[in-house]
Amino acid sequence: MLLNGFSALQGGEELGYGKPVDWWGLGVVTYEMLLGLHPFYAENSTEMVSNILAARQLVEQSLASMDTVPQAARAFLLHLLERAPADRLGTRGGSEVKDHEFFAGIDWDALVRRRIPPPWRPEVYDDADTRYVDPEFLEQSTAESSVATTNQSASTVTSSFTGFTYDDSHRLSQL
Repeated sequence: MLLNGFSALQGGEELGYGKPVDWWGLGVVTYEMLLGLHPFYAENSTEMVSNILAARQLVEQSLASMDTVPQAARAFLLHLLERAPADRLGTRGGSEVKDHEFFAGIDWDALVRRRIPPPWRPEVYDDADTRYVDPEFLEQSTAESSVATTNQSASTVTSSFTGFTYDDSHRLSQL
């Protein structure tokens, strides 16, 4: 079982890939971006499963202690991190997510046409410029990385992604 908190659990079982799992993952990533930590962090997988099973209570408690998180962001996170896939924000389509109050004021057409300037653009001198990467990460060993060996066939590696929903013919405007 690949359990990293980005996967959704239903009844204690990890779900296969599908759009509800993608929306759950968006909730986890958004939570980390807004609060700087993983919503279900634990030292071991058993504790992480417990945290995910108590997702709503855990997320509500952590957001209640963060008075700097706007109400729209709180609601957005709670609806994305809903454990029941049928009740999760986005399950009825991407427009449900785009229409959420968290994105009030976003001109989606302008965004798709890249007419909205980013709030910050890093100055990068070349491909090796790492000044914006925390030194802690630059010093880590890559030994834990999982890389396909020459003994693995392409079908073995790609079978890990059966049911994965990415399709580059779809664009943000088609959500």
